[in-house]
Formats: sequence, C-alpha cells, structure tokens
Amino acid sequence: MSFDILRRAQRDGKPLALTIAVSGGHAMDGYLTDKCIGKTGLSPQAPNILHAVKCTNMLIADFIHKAEAEGLMANTVLVLQSDHLSAPSTVTDQLNRFERRNFFSLSGDGIRPSTYAGLSSVVDIFPTILDALGVPLPNGKAAFGVSLLGDRPTMVQALGQAQFDDAIYADDVLVRSFWQLKPARTAAASEAEPR
Repeated sequence: MSFDILRRAQRDGKPLALTIAVSGGHAMDGYLTDKCIGKTGLSPQAPNILHAVKCTNMLIADFIHKAEAEGLMANTVLVLQSDHLSAPSTVTDQLNRFERRNFFSLSGDGIRPSTYAGLSSVVDIFPTILDALGVPLPNGKAAFGVSLLGDRPTMVQALGQAQFDDAIYADDVLVRSFWQLKPARTAAASEAEPR
C-alpha cells in the first residue's frame, strides 16, 4: 500500500507526508511476521522479541532500497525514528546493560551528513522535521522543541537533564501506566460491567 501511495505522489507531483508505523518490536515478546520466519539469521532459541526487531529492521531496509531503486526517494526527506525505548520484555535485563537512546535520523537532498552531539529529546523531533522540509520556524522552534539542524539550545540543555526529567515524569502514575500490561479481568469484574 505504501508503495502505491509513493508512486501516485511521484506521478502527481504533489507534496506528501507518509508515515509508516511499525509494531514488530512492541509488546512483551514482539510480533514476527510470517515473511521473516527462519530468515533473521538468529538462533531459533533466541527470544521472539529479538527475531521481531531484526525482522522489522530487515523489512524497513528492504522498503527503502526498493523505493530508491524505483526512484521514489527523489525530492524526499526520509525520517527514521523510534518513538520510545523498548518496553519491558524478555530481553530487558540484557538491554539494560547498555546505554540506550532513542533513534532519529534524517536523509534526503540538501541534508548534510552530521551527528547531533548535544543533549536533545523527542520534543525536538517535530521542529527538526519541519526545518528539514523547509517550513519556516519562528526562532527555530515548534511546540516545546527546537530544530536540531540549527544552533539554538534545546529545552533539556536550558533546563538541565534532571529538571527536564522531573517535568516529564511528574505524573508518575500516568507514565507507569504506559509500561504496564493491561490488568487481567476477573469474572466478577466482567459481570459487573454494563453490556
């Protein structure tokens, strides 16, 4: 479906934003598509989440290579990003041995290769994408973030990591709820719910 959308956009010459969200590496054990079974190169005994993440990476790479081969990446800004670190899973203990960061990259015509080494956060992604697309940003800002393509200090740089984290995690009940499994329903609770 995504290829059809890209082909139509190239043919029509109209601006387009296409967002493809992947869920292979989500949930406690990941979702491994049939397309990748036996093809990840990992041991069959490896946890399913590792197969699912590897599969997702393979499918994304295939998609990009195919789009490039068809000429569908001309006049295009490609954004690859994670939306959060891995939720608790069967490999959390292994992951926590490493420094973990969210991933964000831009590529396309006119975007020079570089690495942003300063402190930043996911609030800076939105203005950075707008900037890469050539959308004028007042003072390089949008919402709470700043474009990482410019030289303005980010919110986390201005506040400091501790104060920024305190602001983000202020509602710890809400934050913790994002990472917990849905509570099991009991027979009594199900019977009490209106139908």
